[in-house]
Amino acid sequence: MVTGGIFGLLRTGFTTWFITIVVMMPVMLFAVGPAFLLHEIGHKVVAKKYGCWAEFRADPKGLKMGVAIAAVLGVVFMAPGAVMVAGLVTRRQNGHIAIAGPMVNFGLFLVGIPLGAVIIALTGANGDIDAILVGNSLNYKLLIWYMIKFWLTANLVLGMFNMLPFGPLDGLKVKAWSEVAFWAMLGAFAIPLILWWFGGLWSPMDLVSSLASKI
Repeated sequence: MVTGGIFGLLRTGFTTWFITIVVMMPVMLFAVGPAFLLHEIGHKVVAKKYGCWAEFRADPKGLKMGVAIAAVLGVVFMAPGAVMVAGLVTRRQNGHIAIAGPMVNFGLFLVGIPLGAVIIALTGANGDIDAILVGNSLNYKLLIWYMIKFWLTANLVLGMFNMLPFGPLDGLKVKAWSEVAFWAMLGAFAIPLILWWFGGLWSPMDLVSSLASKI
């Protein structure tokens, strides 16, 4: 994603492209991994609370398709698996199980703002020089900046996507339980994303940087 897929290879050359992929792998693991992993654990914990069987099932086809899309287009869109739930539950309980994942993402997003500010204050991380390599050295300040940025972005996007009221996504189950909870949770993700991506009225990284300057 960071390299722009195959088209990024044509633009930057193999060496820069390959180094960027290798360096960004651990960065994205820590930045994006918890958004997916803890989302699924949220479903599992609440499902077990209601006495359901709950188990993560991997979807190799979804993972392969996601990797292929990222490789070609530089866009991450994948479904590598999900927590499968079975048991007798009410519509309300099913809604609680479904909303648990997005709520985890929203919590991680909120925690990421002050935590990111502290990390920036301690490390001096910034995105001023948008290059992984500066001379022959890794630009650690940019890598830390990326880690914070993608932590916030991943949790907003994953939460928003899962709250869409379609197919097997969480939003449909939440909406069936409570219209109020559905629109409140959907708005919690959609409003920040719209104001950020389309309105340009705010940026979570601007907020993080502002808080860091006061520490």
